[in-house]
Amino acid sequence: MNILVAEDEILNSMLIERVLQKMGHYCTVVANGQHVIQQCNSQLFDLLIVDVSMPVLDGLKAIETIRNTQNANKHTPILLLSATYPHNYNQIKELYQIQDIVLKPFTVQDIAKKIEIIQQK
Repeated sequence: MNILVAEDEILNSMLIERVLQKMGHYCTVVANGQHVIQQCNSQLFDLLIVDVSMPVLDGLKAIETIRNTQNANKHTPILLLSATYPHNYNQIKELYQIQDIVLKPFTVQDIAKKIEIIQQK
């Protein structure tokens, strides 16, 4: 799979990238929501892994832009990264067509399991 990872914490992004590469995936890593939009406007991904809280433009605003504009990733599956479980997660999941959430701190198995589930769909 070709996966976009949007995570501003360098250790988290390095861990996710390493996990994805060991699983045989190719990934592009960006550190803010504006770069998410730029990448999604120029490249097709099989999966987006997007942190909620990022500088420049937060993850939900980036996802909203992707879902509401005509680009190749409008219907791409998304895993949301968050340090806390949003109180309105079910609304967020429905509104932004989020497949699942990965809570921080996460384990290698957490990421791998969520990706495998998405691959099976």
